[in-house]
Amino acid sequence: MVTVQPDQAQDVIEQPVFPDPDDVLARSYGLSGEIMPIVGNPQAFTFAYDDLSYRLDFTDDEAERARFQHQADVLDSLIERQDLVQGPLPIRDTYDAFVVPLKTEEGETPCWARLLRLPDGAALAGDKATSSSEARALGQFAARLILALETEEPGEDGEQPPSLTSARDLRQAGPTVVKLLRAVGDSSVRDPVAKTMVAALRQIQPIGPQLRVRTVHHQPVRAEVLGENVDGGWRPTSFTSADALGEGWIAASLAALCADLIVSGDTNILDFLPAVTGFHQELPLVEEELKALWPLTLIRIGLLRAKAEHEAVFAESDETLSARQQARDLFARATAVHPAFMDAAILDAVEWPNEAAPELGLLLPEIDADAIRVVDLSVTSPLFAEGNWQDPDIDWRLLARIAWDSRMGATRFGEYRFSRAEAAVGQEAENFALHVDLCVPAGIVAVAPMGGIVHLVENRLVLVAKEASLYLEGLDSVLADGTALFAGDRLGVVAGSDGAVGGLRIRICRAADLLPPLFAPARYARLWSRLVLSPSLLFGRDLDAPSASRQPLARGWQDAVFDGQGRSFVDLSGAAGLLGHGNADMAEAAYRQWMTLAGLQDTQAEADFRAALRSLLPDGFEILTLTDEASAMAMAETLAAQFSDDVKMLVIADERRDGLGRLGTSLWRFEREETMPDIIVTGSPVPGEALAAIVVKAAYAAIETPPAAVLPGAVACRVGCAVLDTLGGGAIRERAGATALYLGEQLQKIGSWMPDLLTVEGEGLAVDLLLPDESLSSFDLARQLAAHGILVPRPQSGDRLELTAPLCLTRKSADRLTEALVAVLLKLRPEAGSFDAVDEKAAAPEAEPA
Repeated sequence: MVTVQPDQAQDVIEQPVFPDPDDVLARSYGLSGEIMPIVGNPQAFTFAYDDLSYRLDFTDDEAERARFQHQADVLDSLIERQDLVQGPLPIRDTYDAFVVPLKTEEGETPCWARLLRLPDGAALAGDKATSSSEARALGQFAARLILALETEEPGEDGEQPPSLTSARDLRQAGPTVVKLLRAVGDSSVRDPVAKTMVAALRQIQPIGPQLRVRTVHHQPVRAEVLGENVDGGWRPTSFTSADALGEGWIAASLAALCADLIVSGDTNILDFLPAVTGFHQELPLVEEELKALWPLTLIRIGLLRAKAEHEAVFAESDETLSARQQARDLFARATAVHPAFMDAAILDAVEWPNEAAPELGLLLPEIDADAIRVVDLSVTSPLFAEGNWQDPDIDWRLLARIAWDSRMGATRFGEYRFSRAEAAVGQEAENFALHVDLCVPAGIVAVAPMGGIVHLVENRLVLVAKEASLYLEGLDSVLADGTALFAGDRLGVVAGSDGAVGGLRIRICRAADLLPPLFAPARYARLWSRLVLSPSLLFGRDLDAPSASRQPLARGWQDAVFDGQGRSFVDLSGAAGLLGHGNADMAEAAYRQWMTLAGLQDTQAEADFRAALRSLLPDGFEILTLTDEASAMAMAETLAAQFSDDVKMLVIADERRDGLGRLGTSLWRFEREETMPDIIVTGSPVPGEALAAIVVKAAYAAIETPPAAVLPGAVACRVGCAVLDTLGGGAIRERAGATALYLGEQLQKIGSWMPDLLTVEGEGLAVDLLLPDESLSSFDLARQLAAHGILVPRPQSGDRLELTAPLCLTRKSADRLTEALVAVLLKLRPEAGSFDAVDEKAAAPEAEPA
């Protein structure tokens, strides 16, 4: 039982009694069926007849009767535009009326009924996050629905028909939320909602007159939309609710969808943006509507929160409490992000042109800005070598080094810093610089580049102006908080002792109260570039990094390669060779040989390579020739065929992938066999070079063979010597063996987890993934692995994917491969359960027999 407080009594309405719905259906429409009441709406019912679904509504309110009639007229007009959208179909009674007056006894309140046939279709699955393609399709549908509703013609007298109203019209959000919150006694619950609503409504007020008003659907959300499954995807086709039709802002209809998609989102609050893109594609929004979209979305979310709080007060149940918690979570997510960031994200989603940068004065007028040396901290910087970018202080060290001569240096704005490219598994690196660090002599005077108010926040001096907000760190200032300055007024001096070099960190943001992060992830780089201005504006010279794309690959190091934005990939394509990318010994060997002799065959370098390779082979074998891997195998097969004609069967050991330590447990695969091969084909220790060898038993060494079409040069041979010398030491092979064992165990667990999708063939650091099910081809797997940061070779067939790792593969990289495979397979078979359960099951002790 709910006790009604005096101030709540006006929210309690006595429910009227309507005629029997079965009788109404039979008398007025000639229909019948099992009628079910709609939960929460005692005046509405649903039923099915002849495989069709219907909704029956009653009302005793004259205004509602008029609304029923207007809705029916609008829905009837949509029949001619079913190519755009479909909706509920109004059904005429036996007297050809859409709204039926019901017989009542004398003295009783008159009442009416209306019947709608509901559209067919499949609902979007509500138990998972909406995909970007589904969100985009919903946005397109919401826009097409508005376009389809533009069918009303002026009356005979030239006047527009009266507007159709809806209780969901956001133009009435203020009074609505006040009424809903009136019953919420807890101010800690009520006040944040009211504050958010007031702030959002104030943003709408100045641009309200520019927001277009049309007949719209105020709730084109997932629960109100049906569609069809086409080519494995879902496409919306119809809406189910007539009550949400009404006059309102075009942007408000889209805002309702945005709020609904944030509810269904996983962790990224920007998952609704594809809906904005899709809507704008069908019905282009004007600038004012784009700027109003996020405030309207907040208003919609605030209303949902207020409604849930209100209902939980009057009818506390598991259902209402769950709805309240969901509304609170949605409100918390939406209000935790800065509105300016969301506005920029919306503008970026539709590729709206950037506003022109303001004109700012010089920050340090005493210095010669052209004398500032700019340090390159990008992926391709020559200052990075042998992993020094992994030093957490490397950026400051390199900046100090480059500023040594002129005592002035600067980092670059908008640069993808290589030193920050490393990210935790499953996370994205934040390495796009939104600031500039500057080295200048201490004591240099800084002046206000614009008029504004000074704020002192922690160790930062902030100058807030109409044009932008300037954030400075490393400045000594005597100004008090709240000081008003004109452009050119003194801010302070660069901190530091006399004769020293001081450091100044600079950020500029268009939004007045938004402190930008120092770095942003690559996918938000363009978005943040709308909000953050380049400090180049303060110096009259370019301090910006050139634009960098993700393609092509820009650098390699050990078992990883990096694109132009610093994103790393584990290289399992074989291109890393045996020792990995960026090996210093290989680079030094190439340099020395190039400076001595390059480009020729039959050199001392080739003789040294042959000797080094022979030292790793069993006794009794000789190197017949050196060439590329494909030619070496072809020549070996030709040689074997010649002897087969003499009734001798020669055994060929193909060591191109497995040899030279990739097995992890032995240098050569043939060492495990009882019988020694007659011919060995080795792989090239230097990727892409003609250093594959045809090795034969000494008895066949005198056989004449045609000259190889491809021969190695001196530089390749010298680099090959460096590789073989490293392998001869044994330490790298020992480490590779431990990693290979771990990798093999992980891959076998995955194969046992989903054997119908993936099995593993091979061992060590050269394995093949076999794909027995047509639902996953090697081409699809290669693309999806690349999206998870795993680089594999181009597949040669649809059911096999080769993985060839360098000996320097780390356990961390093996884990990245495991997690990527698990993610891909789980996407195909979500019902398979957690992969962690496989580890737990394997680790659990067997139960003792009873």
